[in-house]
Amino acid sequence: MSIRRLAVLFLPLIALTSCAPRREGVLLDTTKTPALRLAAMVRAADAQILTLRGRGSIAFDTPEMGGTVAFDLSLRKPDSVLVSLEGPFGIDVGSFFLGHGHFVLYNSMQNAFASGVPTRATLRSLIPVDLTSDEIVSAFSGSFPLPANQEPLSYSVDDDQFVLEYSCGEDTCAFRIDPELLMVRHYTRTDHTGAIVIEGETTGSIEHSGQRIPRRVILSMPQEQRRVTVVFSAADFNTDDLSFSFDIPPNARRMNGTQ
Repeated sequence: MSIRRLAVLFLPLIALTSCAPRREGVLLDTTKTPALRLAAMVRAADAQILTLRGRGSIAFDTPEMGGTVAFDLSLRKPDSVLVSLEGPFGIDVGSFFLGHGHFVLYNSMQNAFASGVPTRATLRSLIPVDLTSDEIVSAFSGSFPLPANQEPLSYSVDDDQFVLEYSCGEDTCAFRIDPELLMVRHYTRTDHTGAIVIEGETTGSIEHSGQRIPRRVILSMPQEQRRVTVVFSAADFNTDDLSFSFDIPPNARRMNGTQ
């Protein structure tokens, strides 16, 4: 196995939940909660979490393969991630570091490593889903940053959530936001034809001291029938003792096509 080849009784409770008071000042009404104010509040809530340490499972579902491994994570926003992977029966699968324009991947099953600049092409050659560095950080942090310094193309309410739509280069990005948690619950990026390039979904939450992340994050690429699902079993926020170091044996071979 390689890393490359490696989702009527309750109605009263639902009714009570829907009637629970929302955060002060966050009214599910576009005329009373301006788009710029909502976006600023979402960014502020996201900015409260600077570091993340957690564990859980990650599953890949692609036309070529499907599988699930456990992970331990150290993450520092905006761009540093170390993921240690563990297979069945506690078997060490390997580690992946991404940060400051550089990546290192070590496959302990093959005693092989790869390193280089994390372009979309190099990352795609190593993992079975087509993700950028930012999208990898989003998958493990549950954070889908709203475009900065930009007016939305549209702003609406749908199914008890705010919907903000922005121009993303030649594409269009839409964010569905939970008005109570100020958390992006659904993200889509569509091209000029309206086809979905990538789709993100978050469910559940883990909370400490008023700060929270989603418990489950799903990233899908419908056109390629690829999906990655990250599920946290535990997480700590804003810890000072993160470590991004791991050892590669001196006799490890370099994977072909990396530098």
